[in-house]
This record gives sequence, C-alpha cells and structure tokens, in this order.
Amino acid sequence: MISLDFAPNEKKDDAFYSLSLLLQPHLWRRGEGEKRLNDVMSPLFPGFAFSYFFSGRAALFHLLTSFHLPKDSAIAITGFTCSAVAIPAIRAELHPVYIDIEKETFAMTLADVQKKWNNSIRVLILQHTFGLVPRDRDKILAFAKERHIIVIEDLAHGISPHLHYDSYLLLSFGRSKWISSVFGAAIGHPKGKSLPRATRVVPASLLIRALLFKPLSVFIQATYDIYIGKIKLWFCRKTQLIVPELSQEEKKGKWSNEYDYDFPNALALLLLHQLKKRMEKKQFKNRSPRLINNRDEVLARLAKKHIFLGRWYTQPVAPLGLPLDSVRYQKGSCPIAEDVCAHIINLPLGPDMPHIQKIIDEL
Repeated sequence: MISLDFAPNEKKDDAFYSLSLLLQPHLWRRGEGEKRLNDVMSPLFPGFAFSYFFSGRAALFHLLTSFHLPKDSAIAITGFTCSAVAIPAIRAELHPVYIDIEKETFAMTLADVQKKWNNSIRVLILQHTFGLVPRDRDKILAFAKERHIIVIEDLAHGISPHLHYDSYLLLSFGRSKWISSVFGAAIGHPKGKSLPRATRVVPASLLIRALLFKPLSVFIQATYDIYIGKIKLWFCRKTQLIVPELSQEEKKGKWSNEYDYDFPNALALLLLHQLKKRMEKKQFKNRSPRLINNRDEVLARLAKKHIFLGRWYTQPVAPLGLPLDSVRYQKGSCPIAEDVCAHIINLPLGPDMPHIQKIIDEL
C-alpha cells in the first residue's frame, strides 16, 4: 500500500518509538519534549518562539481571538485550502474573503488581493501550499504592511528553511503533513511577544489512541496488499481505534472543541523524533503537485493497485462534501482554484517515500 493521505511518513522506527512511549505513562503529559523540540526548531526559525496545540484549527482559533479585533472584521484566505483554516476563522467571528490562486505555487495572487481588498480586512493568511513559497509573497507582505494587516504565514504543508519571516506562523503536524505527531500544531512569533496557549488537558483515552496510530498504520500498510491490513484499517476506523482527523461537526463545517487541547509531552517527543530525521535528510515537504486532465480515471486505476495519491484539494474549501455555504464560500468567486480542484493530484516527494518510480511508471 502506498498512500499520501494515510500515514505517509510513518516508518518502523516511528512505530517502535511510539510503542515505547505508550509503555511510559509518566512521559505522556509532562516532560522535556517541548523544550527539546524548541531547541531543534530554533535553527529553522531563528528568533522565533512557539506555542503548541493539539490541532491546527485550535491553534489558529486561539491566535485569532488573541488579536481582539473589532466586530465585523474580515480575514483574507486562499480559495484553495481546507476547513481547518476557514472554520476557526468563522468561530473567531471573522468574515472570510476568499482570494484566488495562480497555478505556479497554488497560492493567492496579489492581483486578487487588491481586487477584493476592503477596509474591514484585518488579517491575511498567506498559505505556503505544498510547502512552496508563494510567487507573490514579497508583494503581498508589503501590501499588508502598508495597510497594517496582520499576516499569518501558513506553513502546514511544509517549510522553506531559513526563509526570512517576520509575521505570525502556523505549523501543523497532523498525520498527512510533512512531519507528524499524529495530532499537533504550533503558532510562532518573533521572541518577546506573548503567545496564546491551550489549557485543556488531553483525555487519556484520546492520547492512547494517538500513540497507537503509528504502530497500527505501519502494520496496516505492510499487510494491506494481502488484505489483512485492509480489514484491520476498516476495523480500526469502525471502532475509532484510529481517531478521525475531523469530528462529525467539522465535516459539516461547524466548529468543534473535540480537538482543542494542549500539546502533550508524548506527542512532542514523537514530533522531535521525526523532525530530526527530516533535518538530517533536508526533507521539508512530502507532496509534489501535478495537474492532469483525466484525474479520476488515473486515481481509480492506481487505487486498484493499492496506490492512493493525494487529492489536495478536491473543492475550494476541502474536504469534498463539506457544505461550502457553511464556510461562506461563494461558488465562482475563485475560478482558477475551482479549475485546479478538478485536476490536481499529489505525488510523494522525498528520499524515503516508497516506490516513487513505480508510481511514475503507472502514470
């Protein structure tokens, strides 16, 4: 089984390390994980301090509410994104203004920012889609600075090491991201300013299932082709032994507190384990986007061979099936993004991604 949306980063060493943490409950909640993580993050983001959360949407929500913006404020968001950006913005009582993209870096354009600009926009989320630096990044940052707009650079998909930042940062460590602690996220800002933190403690039952994910996913991938893994995956999802990435409320476009917790020490240690490997290999992205005309046909053909490529994104605010009116997206407002959504596929990227040549041959 090759999959970009189901544990693409997990290896045997990740699985064994997670199992070892599962057997050390004294390390689950408190320890040196976050401090050690900051030490490794410092060379990537010199001068930045970070606060960690259990999920990216919780991190973004707490950051946005910390700004104490006036009522009826708006937020500029790319029209090629996921509900984890739109839902917390709406929960923070901000009106989303969706900005269209270009096809080089799949990021918002300065032209559409200028076209849709209004004085109520107080925040702009500049998404580095697939970890690519937005083509118009410098111009958009300058535009925002002139108008005193708060900028959050969304680095959830991957990072460009040593790129100069002076904005807020949002990083995500979910199971399909470039590094994974199964659940996790961080917000960053240059040192010297206070950052919000989550206060709710992760329930033990949720933390145990998060720690089980890596060993379960490695076993499922190794045995999927002989159907044992396929049955195991079905069972784990049916019983929620594998915790869903989105709650039922979030799938409907509604805010949920279900994953709004602090970042436990055990997950910080899992993240540290993978981050060190990525830094050694200088691997800071795990997806390479391509546009093809016969996407559904190609994906169906590959799926028969147990190759599941990524489909970020299949609609302007993903996942597919999310009611777009729930996130206040008006169809036709980002035509380029909507066209890209019909043709995009993601290939695995990186030296430790399995069978890349096999996928290329199939394509």
